Amino acid sequence: MVALALANTGRTLKVSEGWGAYRPRHIQEYAKKIHGIYAATPGTSSHGMFWEGRQCAAIDYGNWSFVYGGDRAAFYRDVRAVGLVPGLISPQRGYPDEPWHVVDLDPWAAVPSGGGSAFVPEEDDMFTDDDRKKMSAVYDAIFRGGNSMKDNRASVSDSLARIARDAAAAADNTKPIIRASGKTSVRQELANVTARVSQLQASQAGLEAALQALAGAKGLDASAILKAAQQGVENALRKVTFTADVDG
Repeated sequence: MVALALANTGRTLKVSEGWGAYRPRHIQEYAKKIHGIYAATPGTSSHGMFWEGRQCAAIDYGNWSFVYGGDRAAFYRDVRAVGLVPGLISPQRGYPDEPWHVVDLDPWAAVPSGGGSAFVPEEDDMFTDDDRKKMSAVYDAIFRGGNSMKDNRASVSDSLARIARDAAAAADNTKPIIRASGKTSVRQELANVTARVSQLQASQAGLEAALQALAGAKGLDASAILKAAQQGVENALRKVTFTADVDG
């Protein structure tokens, strides 16, 4: 498609940046979160290799208008010449108007030579029917789930998305720590401790500066006083113990 566009227009057609072709499930979920109603419901996007009940592959050519000077008919003509289908994401079919969105409804078929640049690699002739069945089984396991999957036939991309969600939930939903003021999460407790430590460090620096100024005014050795104070704190801390209730 890129070569045909270049031959006919002298400009280079480019796939949109940022998952402009295949989009795994977690990327579809992210797109839905960011774009809302303007993004497909996760699991129903043509960019996910399965759409409207069939396998397919979708590509977004974001700069099509620049390449073809806004001539949608010319762009669609070249899209069809290489065996792809334009115009499926359109108001006529209940979707927004996305002329850049191109779909391959038979992604595993041999590439046609209508564009003049596409070709079938020699290695394709080396595959037997059994090879193709195995590759199809691998595809099904990765993108659609299969008998080899131990996660209720979920696809790999769906399983990875679930793991990511579970990990985030585990991080946010650890057992709460009970304080007099109420319950707090481990994450918030660590944040509170970090903030308190910073405050104490600032207070310590201020007290040390004040002590040095006072000692200097009285003609005393400030370093000796600070050393004695530090030793006293360390002795006190040795007597402090902490108990963690990991089950409560």
